[in-house]
Amino acid sequence: MDAASFSFLGQQLAYSLPQLLVYLAGLILAIVFFRKYSGSALLVLCGSVVLLFTSLGQTFIQFYLFRARLQSGWSAAGYAQVLSIVSVTASILRALGLALWLGAVFAGRKKTIVPL
Repeated sequence: MDAASFSFLGQQLAYSLPQLLVYLAGLILAIVFFRKYSGSALLVLCGSVVLLFTSLGQTFIQFYLFRARLQSGWSAAGYAQVLSIVSVTASILRALGLALWLGAVFAGRKKTIVPL
């Protein structure tokens, strides 16, 4: 790999850094609070893992595809189609991760009646 390739990968990871830090914080908090809030913590843990691996996976897959396109001479249309598939898949996985986080918000809540 040349310096330009590492520069591209580094830039992509730097752009994702705020999200990655939030996902890591979710992992840590889920582990810390697992005994106290096991149901919610498990959902946060699973959601954080999905979100973390999706972000990293998409970055590395795009990096690989970028290099593969240059080396194999893919057409622009073929490259765009593959990137679209990767993006749609990543969006679905992110939605799953966020749904797990959303489920954690309401997991284990007791029904309370609020007087009007």
